[in-house]
Amino acid sequence: MKKVIVVLFMLTASYYCQAQEMWGIANSNYAGTMGLHLNPASVVNSYVQQEIHILSGDIFINNNYIYLREGTHPLGKMITGQSISDDDYLDDYNTSDKFMYKNVQFKYPGFYYSRKDFGFAINFGTRTNTSINDFPYHLAKFFWEGFDYTPQHNQNFESGKYTLNSYLVNEVSLTLGKNLVRSSNHEVNVGITIQPTFGHA
Repeated sequence: MKKVIVVLFMLTASYYCQAQEMWGIANSNYAGTMGLHLNPASVVNSYVQQEIHILSGDIFINNNYIYLREGTHPLGKMITGQSISDDDYLDDYNTSDKFMYKNVQFKYPGFYYSRKDFGFAINFGTRTNTSINDFPYHLAKFFWEGFDYTPQHNQNFESGKYTLNSYLVNEVSLTLGKNLVRSSNHEVNVGITIQPTFGHA
């Protein structure tokens, strides 16, 4: 009976879960500096004892308007120096409002030091975040095609309120961690990240 209750609870709880960005190595014991934003305590007793970080980046974009056509690889084209054509993309042109969320993060040179009982790290980075909600479909089309898109000329459009929020910050972070409890079966580590930011919203 307990197993049935647990399964039912998990099914009903997961029904309301939303998909998240795929974190990749950030949850791993080998994450090093790439995992500190999720868990500062991971700086203690990590499999990566020392790390000199040079440069890394993360780009995440989600929207309900512009899609990549199946089989297209624009990132590969950019790396190899090929031009990206309009045929690589497809716009979902309908009368529903549009949304967009964008997160871009770059981490610059930093240092990571981990031992069984303590650890510390210092990092520098830049982050920008933009979200748009309830954006009118006809404005989205104009932004994509340009204002010389003639099929939408000489028409009257109505739109409600929409929101646009954006910020760009430079970050300096210092992470400190310490082991509190260690036994053959248990380990308790704590960590804190002090991160002043400088930027605009």
